[in-house]
Amino acid sequence: ALAKQLGNVSIGSHSIVFTPRPALKLTELSVGRSLRVREVVAQPAWSTLFGRSASIELLALREATLGATDVVALLQSGALPLAPKELRTDRMTLVASRLDLDGMAAVPLSGDLSYAPNGKLERATLSLDDGRVLATVVASTVELSARNWSTPTEPSVTFERLDASGNLEGSRLVLDRVEAILHDGLVK
Repeated sequence: ALAKQLGNVSIGSHSIVFTPRPALKLTELSVGRSLRVREVVAQPAWSTLFGRSASIELLALREATLGATDVVALLQSGALPLAPKELRTDRMTLVASRLDLDGMAAVPLSGDLSYAPNGKLERATLSLDDGRVLATVVASTVELSARNWSTPTEPSVTFERLDASGNLEGSRLVLDRVEAILHDGLVK
């Protein structure tokens, strides 16, 4: 049933790490068509090690390639579709990763996401395009800020400054405020 839900899943290797903290380490993880991760490190909460409720204190994804739907899943449900709902994730980090936008250039991505005990997103800070675009998400409220950023489209549009705010509504981002400066301040 899980394979049907996720599509093809492959893992290059897996191991248990004991220092500096116990963790499960996976390499070369591939899920479905869009999610690829060079290294996953899952550090369980100490209570999990002693048989209490199962939770991951920190899930670190290094050199991940995520599609837009994967990022939406992180922001909506508190996890990638890799584990049963009973396994809660408290915090997730994305390091040296990439956002793969269909038909456009992949964009460098890093982030830190925190989740409430019920699995809902509390706060996410995402950095795109080597810090030129910053997104902060608190619950479903989104604040975007970009400086000297060019869109990954052809033709490209370069924003000297872009500030926007809005809300996540399901899988859609609805912006209610957008302020931009481009072309040396000629367009505002």
